[in-house]
Amino acid sequence: MNATIKPVTAVGTSILLVLLIVVATLLGIAFQMLAVEEILRPDLHALGGIDPLLPVIAMQLIAAVLIATAVRFVLPHRYRQPAFATWLLLFAFCLFVPVIGCLVCASGIIWGIFWPRDADVNSVGEVSLPRFAVYLVSRIAHGSGARLQAKLVNPAIAVDDRVTALVAIQSMPTRTTGTVLRDLLGDPIEDVRLLAYGMLDSAEKKITQRIYELLSKLDGNTAPHEVEETSRLLAELYWELIYQNLVQGEMQRFAAQQVEKYAHRALAIDDSNAALWVTRGRLALLENDVARADAFFENALSRGFPGDRLQPWIAESAYLRGDYRAVAQALSSLGEGASLPTLRSIVQYWST
Repeated sequence: MNATIKPVTAVGTSILLVLLIVVATLLGIAFQMLAVEEILRPDLHALGGIDPLLPVIAMQLIAAVLIATAVRFVLPHRYRQPAFATWLLLFAFCLFVPVIGCLVCASGIIWGIFWPRDADVNSVGEVSLPRFAVYLVSRIAHGSGARLQAKLVNPAIAVDDRVTALVAIQSMPTRTTGTVLRDLLGDPIEDVRLLAYGMLDSAEKKITQRIYELLSKLDGNTAPHEVEETSRLLAELYWELIYQNLVQGEMQRFAAQQVEKYAHRALAIDDSNAALWVTRGRLALLENDVARADAFFENALSRGFPGDRLQPWIAESAYLRGDYRAVAQALSSLGEGASLPTLRSIVQYWST
């Protein structure tokens, strides 16, 4: 019995609500039509000292309230929120745009029913900050620099494209482009030759200018701590000339001698600089002096230089000695820590 009463009650409530909406709409339209008719009367004049527009405004207000309330109940549920703002918008339409405002509201209802908006189109939500995924580093596409360099050395490519590629590699480290730039010094295209020479010359001048400034600070009256700091900087700058492929032949040998000279002078004053021991070790590897390189690397490790950063050079030293088991052991300790693509491929080769 109760189960039968509840559906009947719900149906009755729905019918009553529909009737109220219809009545409110009809009354609203009636009041609005009366307001329009009143405002269009040619004999509109004040009655009893009352402004003739006041009854028109009153009827328009009543019509706007009735129509806005009725339309709000007819709107699809997703368009009813926020409740007061929605009602206020409908009320403003009906109040300030007589008749046409009702048509706009009606068209909005029809549009919302037959062409509903996708609820997920503009959905906004809060998400937590993403965590850095180390394993995704290996998926980064590399090789754009290599493609540019390949385009540079290919004489079959248009001159404008080669010049554009040459300008593009200016942002790349000189240590990766120095060899290509030197090869381009003999290019048959004058623009390419001049641009390559200018890039090499500019990079070299920046370093040599700094070297001259530091050399002028060294004299017999320089304090020991200043001698140590200046000598360290000079060793690093001369090493940059070698590392960036800016010097070759006799100039490279001279730069290597200066690296050793000033590194030795700095470490004689303060031998705790682990990075400077590593620089001497790398220079010894460049000269194939494996024994000295190993000794320098041991000094660097004993002074706190990170072992994982030193493993590639330890592996190179073992390779020059012919100790391939030590090469594999040194590189296998890197594992996923090898971030550079070239180094990663070497680690994979020696780990399999």
